[in-house]
Amino acid sequence: MSVIIRWAIWGSPSIDYYRMLAHSIASFRYFLSSDARYLVFTDNKCDAQLMLGKLAEVKSFDDNPATLEREFLEHQGTWRKWLPQVRISEKFTELRVDADMFLLREPIELLNFCFGNQNRWKYLVTLEEGTELWPYGNFAHLCSGVKHINAGLVGQAPGSNISELLRQQFAWWRDNIPQEKQLYHDEQGAVMAALLTSLREEAEQALKTVVGLLDQQKIFPLNYPVA
Repeated sequence: MSVIIRWAIWGSPSIDYYRMLAHSIASFRYFLSSDARYLVFTDNKCDAQLMLGKLAEVKSFDDNPATLEREFLEHQGTWRKWLPQVRISEKFTELRVDADMFLLREPIELLNFCFGNQNRWKYLVTLEEGTELWPYGNFAHLCSGVKHINAGLVGQAPGSNISELLRQQFAWWRDNIPQEKQLYHDEQGAVMAALLTSLREEAEQALKTVVGLLDQQKIFPLNYPVA
């Protein structure tokens, strides 16, 4: 096992939501099989185990209180998808996946990132073709002119870790955005901001576009069109 693939579920999801999550897990299992460890983190372990069966290991958010990102737990919204912590283990390739992400055919780029990386790429993301900024919530001001991403799937290669940078974005959001102005997509914007900051540091130059960094092989795009 060299890859950790993780999902999160919380609250009181419907049966249809559990079915969607099960399909997401099953699609990854179909292509990665025993080469990966499949984890689902939740605040309702009994229900998740009942609904998912043996599709994945089900763990509680607070199984290890010492490493729990408590502030993510205390805030509603999609920050909780990063529970119990942003990075489970830097020893492995790690994919954090939303329940509505599915693999429909052989994921060549993803498999290359997981098994043929050879330290070429530090991160993997899905790219979006749209140019609107609303999907980044209160972080939209950082995303103008940058190739857009979808934070529904974020991969980190061994040794790579955006934990501290994402915590910094969360802290800014917590301290500067009042509750009545908080938006559903703020977490996705924070992921983008954390990723951009990390890539700036690694490239040792100002970041202009994510596409520019593709040429420096710092980030592997899951669905970047090949000419």
